Amino acid sequence: MRWLLARDRVAEASPEQQVFARRDLERARSALAALPARERVVVGMCHLDGKSQREVCETLGLSKGYVSKLLARALARLEEALDD
Repeated sequence: MRWLLARDRVAEASPEQQVFARRDLERARSALAALPARERVVVGMCHLDGKSQREVCETLGLSKGYVSKLLARALARLEEALDD
């Protein structure tokens, strides 16, 4: 996920590094798109928007335990998809 947030550094990289960074970014986008909707929303809110789990709970009207469960599942799925 870190390279999603570091896209600006790609411009400073060599052409070969840019190719690999673009490939990794596309894999990350595909992995995120493959997540179930609720998991995708929770990951986006926590890791891309910087919201706390409590803020996510309040915004979505879900319990803290359920948000934690969705986040854990999503991160496990992303890790599995990106380790291939």
